[in-house]
Amino acid sequence: IAFTMPYYNTRVTRLKVVCLAISSWGAFIAYLAAKDEQKNNIGSGSFDVMAFFVGIPVVVILGSKLAVYRVSQRCLDHFNHILEGNPSPWTYGVFPMYLPENEQLFSRFDYLEAWLLELEPDHATSNSDSMIQPTNCVLVPYVEAIYLDTDIELSARFLFLWDVNLGSVPSDRMLAMASRIFTKGILKFSDSREVLVQFAAFLTRYLSRSHIAIKFLCGLEGVNNN
Repeated sequence: IAFTMPYYNTRVTRLKVVCLAISSWGAFIAYLAAKDEQKNNIGSGSFDVMAFFVGIPVVVILGSKLAVYRVSQRCLDHFNHILEGNPSPWTYGVFPMYLPENEQLFSRFDYLEAWLLELEPDHATSNSDSMIQPTNCVLVPYVEAIYLDTDIELSARFLFLWDVNLGSVPSDRMLAMASRIFTKGILKFSDSREVLVQFAAFLTRYLSRSHIAIKFLCGLEGVNNN
């Protein structure tokens, strides 16, 4: 749970991880108590209870930090700058690490992305992993490294933060970057249905392309042959 962060609300993620951490700590104390009792044929119940409650504050702090340790502080700082009315301190946005980098692999996606965004292909995406970043958009991934297929949706959550914090539609450049993150993710995790489902959700929520989303849910090949 701490690794994949399934909840959009970080408070819920923190609460879930903290509860699991406390449960794990309690189980560890119970294991030590049972082992000690078996070895010495005598229990130390009061000491075990005290150790459990003394350790809870430490467990809560560690669990709370573990729950969001992968969230990009740069992404959060960027939003704070915009919410405070200050210009962004970054000139360029970057894609998450460990995604495919060879742009020749994306030729079959360029016109798909351009059509989804109703932009010319040259304007819809960039031929490098750096994109010019205006002050009125955020091009910093929510997590900056891709390890699992679930990380693709996580890295694109800067759209969700924009929606929640600013209450406006993300810019075309933000949508283009998110679209490229998903298509890179499809190439990296070619057998993952998780990426297709999340891409379909992105198409429906932000681009109102539900008919294309349905095709993606049935598999990428259906879109390529359309």
